[in-house]
Amino acid sequence: MVPLTNGEGSIVGDANKRGNYAVRVALAREKKNGSPPLRKREDAQEGISNVSYSAIAEYGYELSAADAVLPIILKSENEKELSVIGTGFFVGPDIILTARHIFEGENPRRMACLQMQSASDQYIFRQFRQVIPHEKSDIVLCELHPMKNGRHNLNLLNHVFLIGGAVPSPESALTTYAYPDVSTRRYKDVLHMSIAPHHYDGKVLDVFPVQRDSVMLNFPCMRTSIHLHGGASGGPVINLATGAVVGVNTSSFSGAKNESYVALINPIVDMPIHNVKYVGGISVATTLRELSLSGSARVVPENVLMQAKTITVRRNAVTGA
Repeated sequence: MVPLTNGEGSIVGDANKRGNYAVRVALAREKKNGSPPLRKREDAQEGISNVSYSAIAEYGYELSAADAVLPIILKSENEKELSVIGTGFFVGPDIILTARHIFEGENPRRMACLQMQSASDQYIFRQFRQVIPHEKSDIVLCELHPMKNGRHNLNLLNHVFLIGGAVPSPESALTTYAYPDVSTRRYKDVLHMSIAPHHYDGKVLDVFPVQRDSVMLNFPCMRTSIHLHGGASGGPVINLATGAVVGVNTSSFSGAKNESYVALINPIVDMPIHNVKYVGGISVATTLRELSLSGSARVVPENVLMQAKTITVRRNAVTGA
């Protein structure tokens, strides 16, 4: 899919609900009525795009970014509290990419993704089966434990992003879709979370095809004007000219409102993924590029220009909050 929001407002987090603090998900077995409204995270409102995006996948179905972008949560040691520490996105069956640094010092067993189900407006906890960091880049590839659809007993499926292609040049328009706008409150012993994803726009300022420096950003990356907030790390960065994900949100510096760094995605497409069970239940090693050849992922070769009729990107001005 192309990771752009559906402007029809049919699911939680769609463009016409951006900034709406009433987008609440009760992460408990019983959701109790009467909870005071959760407030939006004020600092995360800065830099939100005033444009909504939608897209048509190659088979003609309009998809939402919420179908393929997931908040990554951390459970407290006492297992009573949850916090969103980053954003991830699907690039293959049960496979997501995110920022490597969000796992540093954390136990992956206390972490999970929340996968949105459009039909029911529900989130499903997806735990990590394996976490494979790139040797240098601030990108990690994660395989989630497979899950069954409880009603139909079928494998839980996911949409995937188109990734790769040529590295965008300076001044190229970009957008990211991420989950920094989150707040929580415990009410009558039930934990409530306000989860409101947003698009944040920007452009390429500089490209560092090898590394920016030898210490902090010693991997292929871009400097952009996207305004990043805590919780946006790991989110997909999309080249608006092609609709393909070209990078992963990495970092911004204190006080820098319109400056951030993005790890280029190309180094990850040929990284081996071990112990992936796709062939008759047999563990095999593969790569995202190989999965793309079989139709399970969507990788654009670096030297191939995408045709406009393959992906249609739509932009619509947002008139309300």
